[in-house]
Amino acid sequence: MFLLRTKHCVLYKVKTIFLQKAIKLHQQGNLKKAKQFYVKAIKDNKGNAQAHYLLGLLYQQERKFIDSSKHLKKSLELVPTDLLVCNAFTNLLSIQNKHVQLQAYVKSQIKEKLFDEALVLKLASSFVKTGDYSSALKQFKSAISINAISWTAWLGVGNCLFSLKKYTEAISSYHKVLEIIPDQIDAQNNIGAIYIEQNKLVEATKNFENIVRKKPKYPPGWYNLAVISSSLNQNEHAENFNNNALVLNPHYLDALLLKCKLLIFRGEYACALEQYNDILDKVGESNTVFNDIGNLYFKIGDYRNAKLYYKKSVESCIGYTDGLFNLANTQIQLKEHPEAVKTLREVVSLQPGYHQAWPLLLHCLRQCCLWADISLAQKNVRQLLKNNQNVTIPPFSLITLDDSTNQEQKLVAQHWLMNQKSVIELAKKSNENASHLTESSVLNIERKLVSKVAIESDVKETRIRLGYLSSDFHQHATAHLIVRMLELHDRSRFEVFGYSYGLNDKSPMRGRLVTAMEHFKDMSSMTDEDMVKSIKKDEIDILIDLKGFTQNSRSHILVNRLAKVHINFLGYPATMGRELVDFILCDKYINSSGADQFLEKALVMPNCYQPTDNTRSILMAPSRESQGIPNDSFVFGAFHQSYKLSKEVLDCWCSILYKCESSVLWCLGTNEVAKQQIIERASQNGIDEQRIIFASKVSQAEHMARLQLVDLMLDTYPVNGHTSTSDALWAGVPTITSSGDTFVSRVAGSLLGAVGLECLVCDSLDKYKNVAVNYATNEKELLKLRRELQSSAKSKPLFDTENYTKDFEQLLLTTLLIEEE
Repeated sequence: MFLLRTKHCVLYKVKTIFLQKAIKLHQQGNLKKAKQFYVKAIKDNKGNAQAHYLLGLLYQQERKFIDSSKHLKKSLELVPTDLLVCNAFTNLLSIQNKHVQLQAYVKSQIKEKLFDEALVLKLASSFVKTGDYSSALKQFKSAISINAISWTAWLGVGNCLFSLKKYTEAISSYHKVLEIIPDQIDAQNNIGAIYIEQNKLVEATKNFENIVRKKPKYPPGWYNLAVISSSLNQNEHAENFNNNALVLNPHYLDALLLKCKLLIFRGEYACALEQYNDILDKVGESNTVFNDIGNLYFKIGDYRNAKLYYKKSVESCIGYTDGLFNLANTQIQLKEHPEAVKTLREVVSLQPGYHQAWPLLLHCLRQCCLWADISLAQKNVRQLLKNNQNVTIPPFSLITLDDSTNQEQKLVAQHWLMNQKSVIELAKKSNENASHLTESSVLNIERKLVSKVAIESDVKETRIRLGYLSSDFHQHATAHLIVRMLELHDRSRFEVFGYSYGLNDKSPMRGRLVTAMEHFKDMSSMTDEDMVKSIKKDEIDILIDLKGFTQNSRSHILVNRLAKVHINFLGYPATMGRELVDFILCDKYINSSGADQFLEKALVMPNCYQPTDNTRSILMAPSRESQGIPNDSFVFGAFHQSYKLSKEVLDCWCSILYKCESSVLWCLGTNEVAKQQIIERASQNGIDEQRIIFASKVSQAEHMARLQLVDLMLDTYPVNGHTSTSDALWAGVPTITSSGDTFVSRVAGSLLGAVGLECLVCDSLDKYKNVAVNYATNEKELLKLRRELQSSAKSKPLFDTENYTKDFEQLLLTTLLIEEE
């Protein structure tokens, strides 16, 4: 306990009766009495740095951190460069997760030339805990510059490189550790963990088998064997291996968490939650456990509780970026986009290299119409797409950009598929023999992966089995579009299956969808593996994916080849790639941009690609007063999600309003931040905020009724209105659009062409503005247009659902013939 003066240790051996008595009691574990004598020693000599230091340690043992900090700081005042006190103080900051303060303190000490290996390692570890692996890597390398054979520093370098997905360099660092200490087990273990990440399961298995043979009492070895078994859906083996790890170490957090995940895998959510609470009883507050509980609630769609536990995870560990990222995801699910923006900004501020956050931040900024901040996020996402092959970029975040191109959309789809490599490779290797995994007394498991369905050479003589895969079989825009077509399918030729993995809202729409399909399967609680097995068992001929790369999608299971033919339809207006689907369904207008748009083959409908429900009735229109609209105003409508609204389009709308003095803009108010941004931008364009009227969210029936109050609908660009445009046309409201080269920018043009309103399809925003002003200021021309639409719309191709269904079915038959060839 006593130190002599050295270069960086200046605590003196002080022979006082009080201090000697305190130290003896402290060593005996009598903290209460020891504390009394430390206090007496300090009263006897307030400059006794050692007494302050030891009393600080005692308070730290009692988890009285404020008192501990007080005495350690006093000791540092007396001996500011003493390494023992410095390390005790950094330990205290680390325990309290005060990593910002810890980093600032250690950096200040290093500036004072206190360049000690232990202190530098402490700084590196702090960066690791906040997820800043690049900064941690720099500090671990600094420690190596102090001590070239510091195996701890080399291990830290390997771990940081591992976290940064620089696997080859990480393995080299781990081998450096093994050169210094040949039997260093953590390095051996982490090499195996990298093999798991690279999907080299044979090599990983051999690695961990070797570890547990040499050191059968090493829990991580058994744990990682459990991870491998779990990844192969061999959950009985996984449980056995994981239990071995827990027998050796009942408090092994990773193994405890895996136990919960295996329960979740089996759908035993209540049991898993009980286990998580037991873990909290054992380990106390844990950001990792809180985060995993949040993941459980998120999985079952309980976003309120998920948010609660993600908040706990970040409160228990300041700077915990994974928890913050998950919290942001939950806020998005709850439509709390302004809050999500704040959370994601905190993520990229704490860890600029947290790549997954940038696409999500970009989406939220667009939802909030924060145009001034979009440029930086957009730039970062594009750089990721170009330079970082290890980051999964949600394709939807790029297809909606103002200047997105078909080439970029194909690139982001390929990028996404490349980052699903582990899943794809498992599917491609499905026919490999189980002997490819090493067989031994330690691990004797079989790879039971789903096998690829062989495409038969002839079309079945029986009915064609047609499946629809979606999470939107409830009160949702996609459901409103497709339900009538599902009801009209020719049951003498098609046997229709519905595979639902989303919400059951128990709405009339849900009931109608269930009735419309002969076989409806609720897969919301199934794992991906169970979904794959169930769909394969049905021997589907044509499987239509209605989600693509949109929110809550599980389209990645298509890599397992679930049917003879896979089709991308309706939910995602862009390419998905041939690894997932064989065809994308579009129409002549969408496919005539002159660009090579798709990676998959195009299935071209003779008229519009979008189905509609021509049985819908529309309630009587409400009064304008009830909607807050002046009776004498010309009403421009724009009922779009705010992420579709660019600054340029809003400027165009303002220019239209400026030229049409008695007009108002009636648009959706998705969130308060977006509303304020729209009002401010309009004001900059000389438009009084009284002329911007925000519509609240109402039921579909109420929305269709109020649409009749709109004189002229204004579309967004480049992301056109999809369901919102067909809704407006069904309500008899003409819509002006501008078309580009991409699928998302040609949808409204396709819809307008299918009701004979090609005159409202423009090729630039300038033309768009002129057409809008012309109709708004020419009452007779607009009235003629509306009457033509209202009198003939139901006979036009867009709303001829019966003929649409026949054309659709004929196209489906051609896909089987194409595949046969």
